[in-house]
Amino acid sequence: MFLFIIKLIYFMLPAYCANMAPVVFKKYLPFLDVPVDFGRKIKNKPIFGSTKTFRGFFVGILSAILIVFLQKFLLDYSFFEKISIINYKEYNFIVIGFIFGFGALFGDLMESFVKRRIGKSSSESWKIFDQLDYVVGTLLFISIVVGLNIAQILSITFLSLILTIIANQIAWKAGLRKERW
Repeated sequence: MFLFIIKLIYFMLPAYCANMAPVVFKKYLPFLDVPVDFGRKIKNKPIFGSTKTFRGFFVGILSAILIVFLQKFLLDYSFFEKISIINYKEYNFIVIGFIFGFGALFGDLMESFVKRRIGKSSSESWKIFDQLDYVVGTLLFISIVVGLNIAQILSITFLSLILTIIANQIAWKAGLRKERW
């Protein structure tokens, strides 16, 4: 069971990093601090909001690509081969990293779109959805390449919820987040 959990966390590591990178790098690359919706609105509500920026997409996708590159390199070591769900050497690491990163950020973007439609601000908490949006996006996109079974999908969802809550608590204590979770 422990190995199963480690495999799932290792598999999702590029998405986890892609999801956290925009928060970690929010003070860098100011020239990319442009909202992906360019400030446009639908029915007087932002499409996504000012916190969804090109910088976030850039650093999120880049971090996922870097993690997949590292996973491809580490595949030469038996421990990492044992915990890898996919054989990273069979795929272009840039493509797989892009899919992980884009999937995570797309899921977050879609959740922001729905939040704006129901009148929630970008900083307003929407429990569970805020923690799982990137997981759903990742699983949708990565399923194009990797076939996961239902046990893996449900386990990834549950583990990701728990890990995201823990990461949010740490980010809150570090002053990177305004809310606890």
